[in-house]
Parts: sequence; structure tokens; C-alpha cells
Amino acid sequence: MTAYFPTVALGSIPELPAESCHEIKASEGVEAVSGKYWFDSISPQASVLAYCNMDTEGESSDACIDSKS
Repeated sequence: MTAYFPTVALGSIPELPAESCHEIKASEGVEAVSGKYWFDSISPQASVLAYCNMDTEGESSDACIDSKS
């Protein structure tokens, strides 16, 4: 019997935070959608939920916005 373990997208849970929006876009490819993701590069003490705009073409995809703003 084979166990099934669902995959979890990078940045989708606090336990698997991303470094940047660019890292998520590179990991997810065309499946990457704009929305809130977890990051560990914003605050050194804890993962932070921030918004990533994955629709920006040719611009920096590292423009994350803290969700508390």
C-alpha cells in the first residue's frame, strides 16, 4: 500500500515560508496566482503573511506587501 501525502505550495502555510515572491513564482510556474503568502525574509523572528502580485511582467516580483498594512 502506498501512502498519499498531498503537496503543499511554497509560502502557502507558515511552516513552509518563502524567501520572496520571485521564489514562489519560480516554484509554482504558471500556477502561481496573486494573493497572500507566508515569508520568513520580512521579519527575522517569525513568518509573516504578505501579498504578492504575480501578474507583474518584467517588473520585480519581489514587491511583497505586509498584510497588516
